[in-house]
Amino acid sequence: MVNIKKIFISAGESSGDIYGARLAMSFKGLYNDVKLYGMGLNRMKAAGVQIADCAKKHSVMGITEIITSLYANYTNIKKCAEVIESENIDAVVLIDYAGFNLKLAEAARRLEKRVFYFIPPKLWAWGAFRMPGLKKNVDKIYSIFEFENDFFTKNQANSVFLGHPIFDIIKLSGFDYDDYLLNAKKCAGAYCGACAKESPTAGAGSLKEKYGVKNKVILMPGSRKSEISTLLPVIIESAEAVNKLYRTDAGGLEFILPIAPSTDETLVKRYLKRAKFDYRFLYSDFDKYKAFSEAVFAMVASGTATLELALFGVPMVILYKVAALTELAGRFLLKTRYIGLPNILAKTLVVPELVQRQATCENIIYHASKLIPAGHLRQTATGSLLKTADYLKYERGRSPSDHVAADIYSEIGGCFESDKQVL
Repeated sequence: MVNIKKIFISAGESSGDIYGARLAMSFKGLYNDVKLYGMGLNRMKAAGVQIADCAKKHSVMGITEIITSLYANYTNIKKCAEVIESENIDAVVLIDYAGFNLKLAEAARRLEKRVFYFIPPKLWAWGAFRMPGLKKNVDKIYSIFEFENDFFTKNQANSVFLGHPIFDIIKLSGFDYDDYLLNAKKCAGAYCGACAKESPTAGAGSLKEKYGVKNKVILMPGSRKSEISTLLPVIIESAEAVNKLYRTDAGGLEFILPIAPSTDETLVKRYLKRAKFDYRFLYSDFDKYKAFSEAVFAMVASGTATLELALFGVPMVILYKVAALTELAGRFLLKTRYIGLPNILAKTLVVPELVQRQATCENIIYHASKLIPAGHLRQTATGSLLKTADYLKYERGRSPSDHVAADIYSEIGGCFESDKQVL
């Protein structure tokens, strides 16, 4: 008789749903004796996860916003715990979404279930007071940054770093990132080698031929309603100014807004109703990454999107605005020098960060005027950003999600011999 391993995956918002779906594909692809349950969105459902609750309605950001969602979270934690108990789940896998998932970890531990954290809470930035509870209720952490793994290890938490799953997401989209990165690094190297000869266009030919003219400006205010409301107005104002400045250069600029599945598109369209520039929405990951490969500049909310743009070497301005109470708490709790992941990974200011009252149209235009035109500043930023892949343990053909799935399966006593090699 086959001993089915039951795994519950908890993802709280759009980015977590993407990673949860890819992890589910790894479990399904590697093992025939696994049944998946979880809390997530459409992507996890499409990947074969039996969804217990929808995450869309409780995606929030900041202390003020979290307080208002406490009741909804309590109700959803109770629902998930009931599924975990009734289905006799073997492993609970938590993905990001610390406020919800750390409480779910407590509930799962009371039920004596094995708990694993994939994409753990950023306690290295703030919230270190949660460390005792994390160590008590989570059996193993799968860190997504090397410095993150070092942080958890120093705090006596059981953590490993098997690479960042973003590479699996890009590959899943159908975009050939391996080829793009190879060519982009060659072009960046050729430019640096040509600097002494004063040839600013040297090395750009092959990349332009393969991936088109870099004339796209990416606008990413975030997917949460609070982010859209605070950042999209200044992004629209800045995009209008950038359009006026550069619309005659190289055939003009194209403004792109990638839309995540959990984004309130109606709210976005309401703000864009009076926009004085042409724009285009993108819905598929392939189209998004293709646009990144052709992007000259981006205005982006702090978060995972900054990491994705960095992997494509896109010069950007990182924007961060939260409620006043969250800002006040952040001043006391924030432990990092930078808020943008590209800068945190590089340990220096590679791209500008505009925080709270600094996030103005004037400041965005200032940085855009430095980073959009071809020249030393733009190429330096691009070259530095392309190093991000190395920080994330990039290896051609390797799947971090497969490695995480295989490790969790082994931890819960799985015995199915997969015929698929974990690369």
